Amino acid sequence: IKMVADFHGNTPSNAASCLTICSGSTGWGKTVWRDWGGANLGYAFTEVDISACGFVTTPILSTAVTGSNNHHFTQGATSVWYLTKDGFTIYLQGPAWTAQRNTAWSEIWTLTKDFANREHYSIMWYAMGYVC
Repeated sequence: IKMVADFHGNTPSNAASCLTICSGSTGWGKTVWRDWGGANLGYAFTEVDISACGFVTTPILSTAVTGSNNHHFTQGATSVWYLTKDGFTIYLQGPAWTAQRNTAWSEIWTLTKDFANREHYSIMWYAMGYVC
């Protein structure tokens, strides 16, 4: 593996032998979702701990959301907030229009922590960074 630019867009100065890839998931049905700004605003967030990777600097990160239903209508799964060497936060947004039972965009729902938990939303991620 090779990193040509770090989190800050600079040429990495760490030894190439210290570069690693670490990945994980918050877990199907195990993710701790919280409402942001009140349950009626349509946002839920989760904080993801990546400290077990042992990064010494902020890694480069890619994320995705998975779930049992309607997760493909959410926004924000790839928009990482507060990324550090130890973790990051993901905010999912709703409401989103959904097509139910082959009807036109007919139903609107509000994303809450309860909705995210019921639909087993979780965050899958992989990070590339330096461990020394």
